[in-house]
Amino acid sequence: MIVLYTIFLLGVLSGWLRLPFSLEATLSKIVPGIAASFFTCSVLSMRELCSGAVVGWPYFKVQPVDQEVTNLMATPVALFSALLIQGVMQVMSSANSQTLLVTPALVVHVVATLFYTWQAFAPSPCELQCCWPLARAGINPLHSALWMSSVSSQVMTLYGLSQSLQSAPSTTTLVAVTGQRRVCFALLCVSTMLISGAFADGYLRDERVSIAMAFVSFVAFYALLFTGIYLPLVDCYSHAVLSDNPRRKKSATSYRAVCAYLVLAWHSFPIVWTANVLGKATRTQIEIGYIICDVLAKFLPPSLYLTVATSRTR
Repeated sequence: MIVLYTIFLLGVLSGWLRLPFSLEATLSKIVPGIAASFFTCSVLSMRELCSGAVVGWPYFKVQPVDQEVTNLMATPVALFSALLIQGVMQVMSSANSQTLLVTPALVVHVVATLFYTWQAFAPSPCELQCCWPLARAGINPLHSALWMSSVSSQVMTLYGLSQSLQSAPSTTTLVAVTGQRRVCFALLCVSTMLISGAFADGYLRDERVSIAMAFVSFVAFYALLFTGIYLPLVDCYSHAVLSDNPRRKKSATSYRAVCAYLVLAWHSFPIVWTANVLGKATRTQIEIGYIICDVLAKFLPPSLYLTVATSRTR
């Protein structure tokens, strides 16, 4: 599935592949559908991995998760479930072309709720052993799947917001959108960052390979911040400032605030990762750290997107 997804993005970047769907249909139906399907397949694969059906890996090692870690997952389930309900009600109360453009943000809460539910109630949760000698926590492949779905959905949400300011969403198709290749590059950065990062942590045979993969992951992370977060929100800010609509002009500062928040919040993940690699925190502290990171990166941003979108229609 990831291979087909990568081929599709490369096809769009090269110019030989196009989607005939409208921007609204892509963001409100296709993106959520693909993200939810991908995460569902990841959950099924994780279940097979933890059941012991996958054996004989020479470069990776599966290990069980401590019960203490599992007990931490109940609180995030409640948090993301409550925010999902709030987001659905917010969209339903102001259903229009603008709020439809940010519905991929709701997928963030859906997959986060599913992830923590699985972690809390899975019969025999497992993880991959980490290759770094001082690390206390292992690698959870399902966590990477969560980030793949949620980060990609947020990138597409910001893309929809920036494009809706440039032209009427009802007449805009992906064929005509000038930022099409840029968003595809950002989505490639997401998959590159997460796949190379997971490979760097879990590959047990050669430390040089792990270091190289970690470097690739960090490069992709900053390329993602620039192309998937900074540039779309700068476009939103510029169009809002130049707009003749006083309400839209007034909302310009909100785009700068969202940009600053996301850049700072997303840096919390590499900070926790570094603490784990260097052995500067206990296993419980690492897991709590990642929960806090997920809350910072996923709890508030979708609400901000929905608020910005609905404020533009009043």
